[in-house]
Amino acid sequence: MENGGTNDIIGLIMLLCAPTAGVPALLILLTALVPNYAKRARGVMHKWPGRSFLLGLVNFAFFFAIALLANIKFVPIQLIGALSVLIALPILLTSGLLTATGVAGERIWQQITSKPARLVGSLIIGTLAMGLTLFAPIIGWMLFLGLVFTGLGASIIALFRRKQAPPEINAE
Repeated sequence: MENGGTNDIIGLIMLLCAPTAGVPALLILLTALVPNYAKRARGVMHKWPGRSFLLGLVNFAFFFAIALLANIKFVPIQLIGALSVLIALPILLTSGLLTATGVAGERIWQQITSKPARLVGSLIIGTLAMGLTLFAPIIGWMLFLGLVFTGLGASIIALFRRKQAPPEINAE
């Protein structure tokens, strides 16, 4: 009997477990580097979830349209399309994931303990919950995308509304 099947199973387990371990660390690092921005984005997502979702969906479609520009044979337009897809979209999606994970973790924590969650705890619980949604085909994937689009929209709103005080949220 070959060991190829065992190695494939171990590889699959590592593929599923590595992001679950690495994403909380990335999100905690981003929260530590830009705490005011993260707090503003979570506040926006609490206050305007519908507006955040629509803005995130429209902006994701906008980045998709810009990515199509990368196929045009004009170098400046190709450069703009490539830079937006390779730099701006991953940064904004990571920020959106940070926001959605934090808010989901806060709400799950409050349902379990009825006390406000600490930031690190809410990020870890939110990451685990969002990772588990990906194991449910179709419905879980749509829920995950909806949360990420909502977080993307909230992070864009928080990026451009710097002058206003952030809406109050209960988590520290």
